[in-house]
Amino acid sequence: MTALLLSALLSVQTASADNPKLAPLVAAEKAAGNEYLGRMRTSVRAMRALRTMMDADELRTANDFHTASGLVFNVPAYEGRLLAHEFAMTALMLGKKESGPRVKLTWDRLQHNGGHPTRFGAMTGRPDKDGTRTILDPDPDGPPPIIAQVLGGTAPEPAAENAELKALMEADQADRQNLKTAADWDRMADNDVPRRARVLAILREGKASSGADLYDAALVLQHGTGYRDYMLAHELCLGAIARGYAEAAWLVSRTYDRMLENGGHAQRYATQSMGDAGGQSFFIVSTDLPGPSDTMRKAFKSPTRTEAKKGYDDWLRTIDAK
Repeated sequence: MTALLLSALLSVQTASADNPKLAPLVAAEKAAGNEYLGRMRTSVRAMRALRTMMDADELRTANDFHTASGLVFNVPAYEGRLLAHEFAMTALMLGKKESGPRVKLTWDRLQHNGGHPTRFGAMTGRPDKDGTRTILDPDPDGPPPIIAQVLGGTAPEPAAENAELKALMEADQADRQNLKTAADWDRMADNDVPRRARVLAILREGKASSGADLYDAALVLQHGTGYRDYMLAHELCLGAIARGYAEAAWLVSRTYDRMLENGGHAQRYATQSMGDAGGQSFFIVSTDLPGPSDTMRKAFKSPTRTEAKKGYDDWLRTIDAK
């Protein structure tokens, strides 16, 4: 535990922010040094202050969110992992390219804390006697290299949009139009399986490189059936965002929420709803309230805090109704 925390502490540096309220939090972090319990205490205090700032929607810029992600990085709880990643991906969405490497690290820590292998090799232990740092719990079937390259700023220039990937995405979307009968739903599910398999093959072959490619692949894979499908779809969306493909913004939050719910956690952006038998009413049956700030939600085209609470309250009223 100590080795892991020390390695993590040495991996994060907090940048300058635009909101002056962050300055004393940054100063306190620097004063704490690398003593891991002291740094954790400082991070918990910072998280409390940042929650208050989120309630007032006072974090607004890419620099603010990048700084905030570093301040909560060492909070010793799953909430800290969530916030660190959400702050970092918001900074990335708002145009801070330096947040790309941070996203890889916050994502690995979130997966590791949730009992899953790390994906980008960003988490390492303390160096051994030869100075070698071992990657902690690496996933043998990690994301395609292009995502880490894009997030790390080392990706080659993208090729033109992959026509086959685009066709697979369009077929995926077309299959979801006018679903009226059980047979329609069965046909869609049957078509999804080989379609996802082909998308995965294209990714393994390294034939997806543009922001549009990564987005097209994510659109197909987010219709998968398990945690790893949603996890990879989210990673692809982050890669698309890092490529400057803003159209992927809405799917960042949807894939994230699907992954969290599938992993047994409440969703964070209130993007996933369930309909009644007649398909007339839709309810948000689980969400972390108050959750991300409205600026964070707006960045990823998600319901506001007020809208999320209303959707959840509507659900609770159906439970209490006689």
